[in-house]
Amino acid sequence: MTDAHHPGAGSAEAQEVSARAESYLADLRDWLTIPSISADPAHGDDLLRSARWLATALRRDGWPEARIWDDGSARPAVHAVWPGDGPTVLIYGHHDVAPIHDVQGWRHPPFEPVLRDGAVIARGAVAKGLLTSVRLALAAHLAATGRHRPAATLVLLAEGAGAVGSEHLERLVGAHRGELDCGLLLVFAPAPSAAEPTLLGEFGVPAHPGLPVLDGVASAPADRTQQDERLSTSLLLHNAVRLAGLLGDPRRNPAGIDLLDHGSAA
Repeated sequence: MTDAHHPGAGSAEAQEVSARAESYLADLRDWLTIPSISADPAHGDDLLRSARWLATALRRDGWPEARIWDDGSARPAVHAVWPGDGPTVLIYGHHDVAPIHDVQGWRHPPFEPVLRDGAVIARGAVAKGLLTSVRLALAAHLAATGRHRPAATLVLLAEGAGAVGSEHLERLVGAHRGELDCGLLLVFAPAPSAAEPTLLGEFGVPAHPGLPVLDGVASAPADRTQQDERLSTSLLLHNAVRLAGLLGDPRRNPAGIDLLDHGSAA
């Protein structure tokens, strides 16, 4: 992460991301072994196992609150809150994955992740990789700034049906609107995502234009049901540096974006 082409190369945030990269990539590969296919009722237990995995990882990272929301649809979501000193930012992602219709189209078994040619290859690598970049970014932000709590209040929603459409999200937001209220939205999900218009319409807040950098470029062929899904590890780390800087002191922000003084988020 010292490449001069990366925003924040050589910054404290980049150094902290680099120092933690191996550990978080190992975490990601472990998580990717869970076949959390939300479109297949036979994988309901796997979806719950994936949600529990993420909630446990967030608590281990230091999030004071990380719990599972189950609305009875067998598609549990994870909701986490870390109160900070600034405006509330809602970070959306999803931990479920799309089904695989032709496993023969994959050179590697979809739920046996491998690291090859600078990429993690597995079903869900992009969606779960984006959420992993959030975890890594927050750890780097705290380490780089010496803070014990983030500079902004963070609310994380990792949906359990993001790979299958927005109907589930609409119900989820309707049931928990007060716990998701925010001043700024960051969508960490593969593009195109039906979640962004749903959340923007519900909360009437801006979506930050600078993140994520993984929206579709890190992976894959257009038809991810038929071929290996790939996540560039350098892009995951690049994304983490950008978010870590976004959360930090605006004067040292490697992304060149001032979150704390964002007019709509104040």
